[in-house]
Amino acid sequence: MGYAFKSVEVLEQRDAIIVIFLGYFLIAVYFLYSQSMLSGLYGVIAMTIQTAALIGILHPMPFMNTARAIRHNLRLGGLLLLQCLPLMLLIFFLAPRMPPLFVLPLSPGQAKTGVSDHMTPGDIAQLSQSDDLAFRVTFKGERPPQSQLYWRGLTLNYFDGRSWKQFADDYEFRQLKSHFQSVYQWQPDNVKIKGEAIEYEAIYEKTGQPWLFTLTPATEVYGDVLRGADYRIMATRELHSPTLVQAVSYPNSRRDVKLAKYTQQLALQLPGTGNQRTRQLAKHLYTDANSPQDYIQQVLQRYRNQAFYYTLRPPLLGDTDTIDSFLFGSQRGFCAHYAGSFVFMMRAAGIPARVVAGYQGG
Repeated sequence: MGYAFKSVEVLEQRDAIIVIFLGYFLIAVYFLYSQSMLSGLYGVIAMTIQTAALIGILHPMPFMNTARAIRHNLRLGGLLLLQCLPLMLLIFFLAPRMPPLFVLPLSPGQAKTGVSDHMTPGDIAQLSQSDDLAFRVTFKGERPPQSQLYWRGLTLNYFDGRSWKQFADDYEFRQLKSHFQSVYQWQPDNVKIKGEAIEYEAIYEKTGQPWLFTLTPATEVYGDVLRGADYRIMATRELHSPTLVQAVSYPNSRRDVKLAKYTQQLALQLPGTGNQRTRQLAKHLYTDANSPQDYIQQVLQRYRNQAFYYTLRPPLLGDTDTIDSFLFGSQRGFCAHYAGSFVFMMRAAGIPARVVAGYQGG
């Protein structure tokens, strides 16, 4: 809007040139917020119009009628942009990738879709979708059906009443590696292989985090990785460059044939107090259920039958009893709300459960 009003102040050629260069700057700023294909097309069109306007100001053609002059300037503006294309591609491929000098912070109460090592759904009032590339996968053989393309990454075991995180202690990366190698090691005997194998290789983009995403369970993994008892795969160093990993997975296998004592303790942990209405509901439903499987179906049926809605703009849930506030109050949320409340309901009934973070593949 300010740019449009600035155009009204144009009195001389110098003013017009300043406005046009301001327009170039605004186009560049626009790409800080969006880099989609549609945004790219918009940028090219806007650049062509800006360049055509600059040509018209610097080289007026009074002998042409207005429509003809506009067509001439647009054609010349597009040609100039095409002439810049080879240099642009050269710089894109040869120039070193420098880290940004600044980042655009999200507004308070806002988050992006993606994977984090903790989640506090009650504090998020808006979830903005991200189209950033996470990883690329090449399958050996036919592509698996969509139902088998859940790429598992993190496991969030610990709930403190508001947030879910990996463990009670906030381990630094080096401590987390040691924890995986000593206490939380991969247990191959805990998987009963069933069904067809899926072989693939994945190239993970640089994220500054060690989390890798695979089809579960990945029984064979080739790369510089660590494997945990909860089926997660973690790089031995944080990803600061694209990383290749090869794996073999059996999605139809039976997992957790026998839960280790430590794993079971993690999967049953709940705070001593809080969310009493949810605890009472879990106790009531479990008492009426014929089996743990029947109880699970009753909980899922409750989500289906009541007025729950999926939204990226959920209401804030406050500082306490966030599970109660979601299940008995707002009933509006995204995947974190549903996963967190479901796991709480399972644990409240004595059924081991954990929150898993990952991606549904496309």
